[in-house]
Amino acid sequence: MVLALATIGVSVSEGVIAFWPDLATAIRLLYEFLLSAGDWIGYILAAVYYLAMDQGWGSYLCTASQYGYYVIYYLQAMVSMGKGL
Repeated sequence: MVLALATIGVSVSEGVIAFWPDLATAIRLLYEFLLSAGDWIGYILAAVYYLAMDQGWGSYLCTASQYGYYVIYYLQAMVSMGKGL
């Protein structure tokens, strides 16, 4: 749903600012960058993890990742709580 709204928003904003083609291109490229984040974000997370393990604070990073997982899990549970009704 969010992706559909973002796509509609990008299309509308490109139509509104059609008289500034550079700005419209910048918005389109930013949108494509955000869509492709799933392709490369894993490499960045792995690099941060390996650096953390090398520097001796890898356990703290793992603990922070675990808390981040809990936050995302419970936020998703709250968002999808009433969908089965």
